[in-house]
Amino acid sequence: MENAQHRLREFYVRDKFSCLTLPRATVLLPLVVRGGRLHLLLTVRSMQVPGGLRGARSFPGNHCAAETRDVCSPCRKPKTNFEAGQMSNLVTPVVGFVEDTFQVTPNPDEVSEVFVVPLEYFVKPLNYNTFAYKTSSGYLTQIHCFT
Repeated sequence: MENAQHRLREFYVRDKFSCLTLPRATVLLPLVVRGGRLHLLLTVRSMQVPGGLRGARSFPGNHCAAETRDVCSPCRKPKTNFEAGQMSNLVTPVVGFVEDTFQVTPNPDEVSEVFVVPLEYFVKPLNYNTFAYKTSSGYLTQIHCFT
């Protein structure tokens, strides 16, 4: 875990994008060690969640209040209903290391399942795909998907 923490520091951007005026959002990437390997903790959204993402797999996270200056503050009490499909937000990923003794107690109104996926899964080309997406404002971007 120490090696992963050290390597992640290389990618810390501080306030590099603070000049952008987009709405802010944060997504928590909770990592846990299982069997000596790093895993990413993910959730499945409940069928009771309003909107089009019922049953979707998601990262824990939530929207930042306009007055929030510390990018990590929304993750102190993360919600698991971040709208990952919103393309007009400046999304800041926050990596957290979860103790292996942590017991997950999701809100059943928001989360129907919590599961972990080995990080190696995300680097296998057969599991990864991209496609072009044009936003309502005409901006063309790439969507990254894992199967």
